Amino acid sequence: MVHNSSRALNPVGDAVRMVEAYLNKTGTYSSEDVENALEALRAAYERLKTQSPLEFFAAIAEQTYNFRRESIATIVDQVVSLYKPLAAMKSLSIIVKPSVRIMDSVEIDADKYYVAVLNLIDNAVKYSHSGKDVVISASKVGQFVELIVDDFGQGIDDDESEMIYERGKQGRRSARAEREPGEGLGLYQARIIARAHGGEVSHSCVSGPRHLASRQLEGFRVRFSCRVLISREVDQKLELMECSRWREFYLWKTKIGK
Repeated sequence: MVHNSSRALNPVGDAVRMVEAYLNKTGTYSSEDVENALEALRAAYERLKTQSPLEFFAAIAEQTYNFRRESIATIVDQVVSLYKPLAAMKSLSIIVKPSVRIMDSVEIDADKYYVAVLNLIDNAVKYSHSGKDVVISASKVGQFVELIVDDFGQGIDDDESEMIYERGKQGRRSARAEREPGEGLGLYQARIIARAHGGEVSHSCVSGPRHLASRQLEGFRVRFSCRVLISREVDQKLELMECSRWREFYLWKTKIGK
Protein backbone atom coordinates (compact mmCIF):
# COMPACT_ATOMS: atom_id res chain seq x y z
CA MET A 1 0.00 0.00 0.00
CA VAL A 2 2.72 2.49 0.97
CA HIS A 3 4.78 1.51 -2.08
CA ASN A 4 1.94 2.19 -4.52
CA SER A 5 1.01 5.48 -2.88
CA SER A 6 4.55 6.89 -2.96
CA ARG A 7 5.14 5.66 -6.51
CA ALA A 8 1.92 7.20 -7.77
CA LEU A 9 2.29 10.52 -5.96
CA ASN A 10 6.00 11.19 -6.51
CA PRO A 11 5.50 12.40 -10.12
CA VAL A 12 2.76 14.76 -8.93
CA GLY A 13 5.13 16.26 -6.35
CA ASP A 14 7.81 16.67 -9.02
CA ALA A 15 5.33 18.50 -11.27
CA VAL A 16 4.30 20.88 -8.48
CA ARG A 17 7.95 21.64 -7.62
CA MET A 18 8.75 22.35 -11.27
CA VAL A 19 5.87 24.81 -11.64
CA GLU A 20 6.83 26.47 -8.36
CA ALA A 21 10.46 26.86 -9.45
CA TYR A 22 9.38 28.31 -12.79
CA LEU A 23 7.05 30.87 -11.21
CA ASN A 24 9.68 31.86 -8.63
CA LYS A 25 12.37 31.96 -11.34
CA THR A 26 14.59 29.70 -9.23
CA GLY A 27 15.09 27.00 -11.85
CA THR A 28 16.14 26.62 -15.47
CA TYR A 29 12.90 25.06 -16.69
CA SER A 30 11.38 26.15 -19.98
CA SER A 31 7.75 26.93 -20.72
CA GLU A 32 7.55 23.50 -22.42
CA ASP A 33 8.75 21.83 -19.21
CA VAL A 34 6.04 23.65 -17.26
CA GLU A 35 3.40 22.67 -19.82
CA ASN A 36 4.44 19.04 -19.35
CA ALA A 37 4.20 19.50 -15.58
CA LEU A 38 0.69 20.92 -15.90
CA GLU A 39 -0.23 18.01 -18.18
CA ALA A 40 1.02 15.60 -15.48
CA LEU A 41 -1.23 17.30 -12.93
CA ARG A 42 -4.17 17.14 -15.35
CA ALA A 43 -3.52 13.43 -15.94
CA ALA A 44 -3.45 12.80 -12.19
CA TYR A 45 -6.68 14.76 -11.75
CA GLU A 46 -8.43 12.78 -14.53
CA ARG A 47 -7.24 9.54 -12.94
CA LEU A 48 -8.59 10.51 -9.53
CA LYS A 49 -11.96 11.46 -11.03
CA THR A 50 -12.51 7.88 -12.19
CA GLN A 51 -10.80 6.03 -9.36
CA SER A 52 -10.24 7.10 -5.76
CA PRO A 53 -6.71 6.89 -4.29
CA LEU A 54 -7.80 4.04 -2.04
CA GLU A 55 -9.18 2.09 -5.00
CA PHE A 56 -5.98 2.70 -6.96
CA PHE A 57 -3.66 1.69 -4.13
CA ALA A 58 -5.72 -1.43 -3.43
CA ALA A 59 -5.75 -2.51 -7.10
CA ILE A 60 -2.92 -5.00 -6.68
CA ALA A 61 -4.48 -6.60 -3.61
CA GLU A 62 -7.70 -7.35 -5.50
CA GLN A 63 -7.82 -10.86 -6.92
CA THR A 64 -10.77 -10.08 -9.20
CA TYR A 65 -9.86 -8.82 -12.67
CA ASN A 66 -12.32 -6.95 -14.86
CA PHE A 67 -11.27 -7.61 -18.45
CA ARG A 68 -12.42 -5.45 -21.34
CA ARG A 69 -11.04 -4.20 -24.64
CA GLU A 70 -8.67 -1.28 -24.09
CA SER A 71 -6.04 0.66 -26.00
CA ILE A 72 -2.58 0.25 -24.49
CA ALA A 73 -1.60 3.58 -26.09
CA THR A 74 -4.11 5.40 -23.87
CA ILE A 75 -2.67 3.82 -20.73
CA VAL A 76 0.93 4.47 -21.79
CA ASP A 77 0.10 8.13 -22.52
CA GLN A 78 -1.44 8.53 -19.06
CA VAL A 79 1.68 7.19 -17.34
CA VAL A 80 4.12 9.09 -19.57
CA SER A 81 2.28 12.33 -18.82
CA LEU A 82 2.89 11.74 -15.14
CA TYR A 83 6.62 11.13 -15.58
CA LYS A 84 7.57 13.90 -18.03
CA PRO A 85 8.39 16.40 -15.23
CA LEU A 86 10.66 13.94 -13.42
CA ALA A 87 12.29 13.04 -16.75
CA ALA A 88 12.92 16.73 -17.45
CA MET A 89 14.56 17.14 -14.04
CA LYS A 90 16.98 14.36 -15.01
CA SER A 91 17.42 15.67 -18.60
CA LEU A 92 15.78 12.51 -19.90
CA SER A 93 13.53 12.13 -22.91
CA ILE A 94 10.60 9.69 -22.88
CA ILE A 95 9.97 8.53 -26.44
CA VAL A 96 6.82 6.60 -27.34
CA LYS A 97 7.30 4.79 -30.64
CA PRO A 98 4.54 4.71 -33.31
CA SER A 99 4.24 0.95 -32.75
CA VAL A 100 2.40 1.72 -29.50
CA ARG A 101 -0.10 3.99 -31.27
CA ILE A 102 -1.01 1.54 -34.01
CA MET A 103 -1.32 -1.52 -31.77
CA ASP A 104 -4.77 -3.12 -31.73
CA SER A 105 -6.76 -3.03 -28.51
CA VAL A 106 -6.26 -5.87 -26.05
CA GLU A 107 -8.49 -7.50 -23.46
CA ILE A 108 -7.08 -6.32 -20.12
CA ASP A 109 -7.98 -5.02 -16.70
CA ALA A 110 -7.08 -1.38 -17.42
CA ASP A 111 -6.53 -0.36 -13.78
CA LYS A 112 -4.13 -3.21 -13.03
CA TYR A 113 -2.34 -2.94 -16.38
CA TYR A 114 -1.88 0.76 -15.62
CA VAL A 115 -0.09 -0.20 -12.38
CA ALA A 116 2.21 -2.60 -14.24
CA VAL A 117 3.11 0.02 -16.87
CA LEU A 118 3.61 2.65 -14.18
CA ASN A 119 6.03 0.39 -12.30
CA LEU A 120 8.13 -0.33 -15.40
CA ILE A 121 8.30 3.30 -16.56
CA ASP A 122 9.00 4.46 -12.99
CA ASN A 123 12.00 2.12 -12.82
CA ALA A 124 13.26 3.23 -16.24
CA VAL A 125 13.12 6.94 -15.37
CA LYS A 126 14.53 6.39 -11.89
CA TYR A 127 17.55 4.35 -12.94
CA SER A 128 18.39 5.94 -16.30
CA HIS A 129 21.52 8.04 -16.57
CA SER A 130 21.01 11.76 -17.07
CA GLY A 131 20.72 12.84 -20.70
CA LYS A 132 19.60 9.44 -22.00
CA ASP A 133 16.31 8.27 -23.55
CA VAL A 134 13.59 6.05 -22.18
CA VAL A 135 12.04 4.40 -25.23
CA ILE A 136 8.64 2.67 -25.17
CA SER A 137 7.56 0.42 -28.03
CA ALA A 138 5.12 -2.41 -28.68
CA SER A 139 4.90 -5.48 -30.87
CA LYS A 140 2.56 -8.37 -31.56
CA VAL A 141 4.11 -11.76 -30.85
CA GLY A 142 1.76 -14.58 -31.80
CA GLN A 143 -1.26 -14.38 -29.48
CA PHE A 144 0.41 -11.73 -27.30
CA VAL A 145 0.99 -7.99 -27.25
CA GLU A 146 4.36 -7.04 -25.83
CA LEU A 147 5.05 -3.60 -24.35
CA ILE A 148 8.78 -2.84 -24.21
CA VAL A 149 10.49 -0.23 -22.03
CA ASP A 150 14.16 0.48 -22.83
CA ASP A 151 16.54 2.62 -20.79
CA PHE A 152 20.27 3.22 -20.43
CA GLY A 153 21.61 3.36 -16.89
CA GLN A 154 21.98 1.05 -13.93
CA GLY A 155 22.35 -2.57 -14.95
CA ILE A 156 21.09 -5.81 -13.44
CA ASP A 157 23.61 -8.43 -12.35
CA ASP A 158 23.19 -11.89 -13.89
CA ASP A 159 22.91 -13.60 -10.51
CA GLU A 160 19.93 -11.36 -9.65
CA SER A 161 17.92 -11.95 -12.81
CA GLU A 162 15.14 -13.78 -10.94
CA MET A 163 15.61 -12.34 -7.47
CA ILE A 164 14.54 -8.83 -8.59
CA TYR A 165 11.02 -10.17 -9.19
CA GLU A 166 10.66 -11.47 -5.65
CA ARG A 167 8.61 -9.56 -3.14
CA GLY A 168 10.68 -7.15 -1.08
CA LYS A 169 13.88 -7.77 -3.06
CA GLN A 170 15.96 -5.18 -4.87
CA GLY A 171 19.05 -5.47 -7.06
CA ARG A 172 22.39 -4.29 -5.72
CA ARG A 173 22.90 -1.65 -8.41
CA SER A 174 19.40 -0.26 -7.94
CA ALA A 175 19.79 -0.09 -4.17
CA ARG A 176 23.02 1.88 -4.53
CA ALA A 177 21.65 4.25 -7.17
CA GLU A 178 18.32 5.20 -5.64
CA ARG A 179 18.19 8.31 -3.47
CA GLU A 180 15.72 6.66 -1.12
CA PRO A 181 15.54 2.93 -0.37
CA GLY A 182 12.86 1.15 -2.37
CA GLU A 183 10.50 -1.50 -1.10
CA GLY A 184 11.30 -3.97 -3.88
CA LEU A 185 7.67 -4.36 -4.93
CA GLY A 186 7.45 -2.79 -8.39
CA LEU A 187 8.67 -5.70 -10.52
CA TYR A 188 6.98 -8.20 -8.22
CA GLN A 189 3.65 -6.46 -8.80
CA ALA A 190 4.19 -6.03 -12.55
CA ARG A 191 4.91 -9.74 -13.00
CA ILE A 192 1.84 -10.77 -10.97
CA ILE A 193 -0.35 -8.55 -13.16
CA ALA A 194 1.17 -9.81 -16.43
CA ARG A 195 0.73 -13.44 -15.38
CA ALA A 196 -2.90 -12.78 -14.46
CA HIS A 197 -3.26 -11.62 -18.08
CA GLY A 198 -1.79 -14.89 -19.34
CA GLY A 199 1.57 -13.25 -19.99
CA GLU A 200 4.90 -12.44 -18.36
CA VAL A 201 7.34 -9.69 -17.44
CA SER A 202 10.96 -10.34 -18.38
CA HIS A 203 14.13 -8.36 -19.03
CA SER A 204 17.49 -8.25 -20.73
CA CYS A 205 20.63 -6.31 -19.79
CA VAL A 206 23.59 -5.56 -22.07
CA SER A 207 26.66 -3.52 -21.15
CA GLY A 208 26.93 -0.26 -23.08
CA PRO A 209 29.88 1.53 -24.67
CA ARG A 210 32.99 2.73 -22.85
CA HIS A 211 34.44 6.24 -22.69
CA LEU A 212 37.10 6.67 -25.34
CA ALA A 213 39.63 8.17 -22.93
CA SER A 214 39.10 6.34 -19.64
CA ARG A 215 37.58 3.14 -21.12
CA GLN A 216 35.18 3.27 -18.19
CA LEU A 217 31.81 1.64 -18.80
CA GLU A 218 29.13 4.26 -19.47
CA GLY A 219 26.23 2.09 -18.36
CA PHE A 220 23.88 -0.72 -19.35
CA ARG A 221 21.08 -1.03 -21.86
CA VAL A 222 18.17 -2.49 -19.92
CA ARG A 223 14.98 -3.70 -21.57
CA PHE A 224 11.83 -4.78 -19.74
CA SER A 225 8.94 -6.36 -21.61
CA CYS A 226 5.40 -6.85 -20.40
CA ARG A 227 3.59 -9.47 -22.46
CA VAL A 228 -0.18 -10.04 -22.20
CA LEU A 229 -2.66 -12.13 -24.17
CA ILE A 230 -4.58 -10.20 -26.79
CA SER A 231 -7.84 -11.94 -25.89
CA ARG A 232 -9.15 -13.88 -22.92
CA GLU A 233 -10.73 -16.26 -25.42
CA VAL A 234 -7.21 -17.45 -26.28
CA ASP A 235 -6.48 -18.02 -22.59
CA GLN A 236 -9.66 -20.03 -22.18
CA LYS A 237 -8.77 -22.19 -25.19
CA LEU A 238 -5.33 -22.84 -23.73
CA GLU A 239 -6.90 -23.84 -20.42
CA LEU A 240 -9.27 -26.22 -22.21
CA MET A 241 -6.34 -27.74 -24.14
CA GLU A 242 -4.44 -28.23 -20.88
CA CYS A 243 -7.48 -29.88 -19.25
CA SER A 244 -7.86 -32.13 -22.30
CA ARG A 245 -4.21 -33.22 -22.05
CA TRP A 246 -4.62 -34.10 -18.39
CA ARG A 247 -7.84 -36.02 -19.15
CA GLU A 248 -6.09 -38.03 -21.87
CA PHE A 249 -3.17 -38.71 -19.54
CA TYR A 250 -5.56 -39.85 -16.78
CA LEU A 251 -7.44 -42.19 -19.14
CA TRP A 252 -4.15 -43.61 -20.41
CA LYS A 253 -2.87 -44.22 -16.86
CA THR A 254 -6.19 -45.83 -15.91
CA LYS A 255 -6.02 -48.12 -18.94
CA ILE A 256 -2.40 -49.10 -18.19
CA GLY A 257 -3.25 -49.81 -14.57
CA LYS A 258 -5.91 -52.37 -15.46
